[in-house]
Formats: sequence, structure tokens, C-alpha cells
Amino acid sequence: KPLFAASIILMICVFMLLLKSYKTNNIHLSVFAGIIGLVLGLTHPHDMVTIYCVNIFYLFWIKANLKQVKSFLLFVILSIPAIIYEFIILTFDPVFKQWSKTLTLTPNPISILIGYGFIGIFAAIYICKNWKNKSKNEIFIISWIFTTLLLLYFPLRFQRRLILGFHIPLCILA
Repeated sequence: KPLFAASIILMICVFMLLLKSYKTNNIHLSVFAGIIGLVLGLTHPHDMVTIYCVNIFYLFWIKANLKQVKSFLLFVILSIPAIIYEFIILTFDPVFKQWSKTLTLTPNPISILIGYGFIGIFAAIYICKNWKNKSKNEIFIISWIFTTLLLLYFPLRFQRRLILGFHIPLCILA
């Protein structure tokens, strides 16, 4: 579906801009990421949960400095209006309020493992083999995988929607 393809492209753009911003301390990249995050939040808000959580996990893992945290906070400030708008719509508009009650739960973990098959196996092998010698880019990709796996079973009504883009970090590592 075009919506999912566009959402994945926007997610990757946000991740790339934020990573570059963390490395170079270029605040303009965070601004661009925030604007793209705003657009993504208005079109596919579930992906913003993944983006926020992956970045928080990553910044904790690398023990981010103050400039990196500020860069992420600028991104959040610029992109959060879309999430606030979506929350208001889902809370007060009767049609969207009813739609938001739809459960999209993640299937059991065995189904997820079978679904990703060899890609998941090869990514797991890569992570195990290179656990001690990881670059910051690999730490980010592993953060994306671990965070998504945690979010998939977090008690939310839209669990399954959080799997969008999960194949990207798996394929990179595989």
C-alpha cells in the first residue's frame, strides 16, 4: 500500500537525519527530521511511537551527550504537534473515537519468528557474532530491533501497527 511505503520512507529519513545530527551536532538536521516527523505523525502516527522509543533507547545505550539529547528534544518539539492533534481527533471525534477502539494485537512470538524466517535468523547470528565490536550505527540498528520487539507486546490497542518497518533493520544486519 502506498501509505505504508511512504511511511517507511519517512521513518528512514527521520532516522538518517537524526543519526547524522547526533554525529555532527548540526541542529538543522534535527529541524528537518522534526518537519518530516510532523508529516509522518499526521499521516501514520503509530510510527512516531517507534521513532521516539528507538531514539530514547539508542541515546541511553550510547550514553548520549547533552548536544545529542538537545538534538532529539528539538525533533520531539517539532514533531509532537502531530501526535497531539491525532490524540485530540481520536478522543473527541465520534468516528475516529470508534475507529480507535479497533484492536490490532500482535500474533504470538512464534508467528513473528516464522514470518521473518531466514532474515531474522541471519540478523540474530550477526548480532551474536558482533556483539562486542559494534559501531554506533550498528547499535542504532540493534536498538531499532530490540525496541520494536518490546513494543510489539506492549499493552497497546495498536500493537501490530508498530511492526511497520521492522524488516529494514533485520535486512541490514542479515
